[in-house]
Amino acid sequence: GSPQVRVMIVSGHTAGEFEAMDFYLDHLLHLPNMTVVGCQAVEGSMVLQLECLNDTMSCPHCGRTLDTINQREAVLIRDLPVFGQQVYLQVPRRQFHCGDCQKFCTERLPFMAWRHHHTLRYEQAIYEQVKQTSLEAVSRAEGLGAAEVKTIFEQQAAGSIKKPSAFPNA
Repeated sequence: GSPQVRVMIVSGHTAGEFEAMDFYLDHLLHLPNMTVVGCQAVEGSMVLQLECLNDTMSCPHCGRTLDTINQREAVLIRDLPVFGQQVYLQVPRRQFHCGDCQKFCTERLPFMAWRHHHTLRYEQAIYEQVKQTSLEAVSRAEGLGAAEVKTIFEQQAAGSIKKPSAFPNA
């Protein structure tokens, strides 16, 4: 299986005495069919490299099980912050080819809207922040453009986020 990345949190009660707690990032992130394979700090942010746990997907056109990846590209998406740091997920975007219907199919991920660069939970958090403050305040606090915050807010308010219609192997 995939290696699990553990974060060790150590707190000292007295000199030489420590308590350690292991947290598995997979469980903390709670992203279906994903596992964390790497973690690095980049300019005050945390980047978590993810890999898919499933090897196949169903063709959305004909239903055939696809197991041959045509191409793979890593994309960086924004997630909720942790410990005061911005969090980015390096997510593998996989494209499969269906030999039956001869179509190319890009895997849909249940935790992000199609063609968005944020997790659904991050976009929901942005929406809630704007309701409490303002577009400008959230834009400054999150380091996002005002137009981007406005788009996220309007899509969340309208409930018009394009969610994948089917989640392979979810």
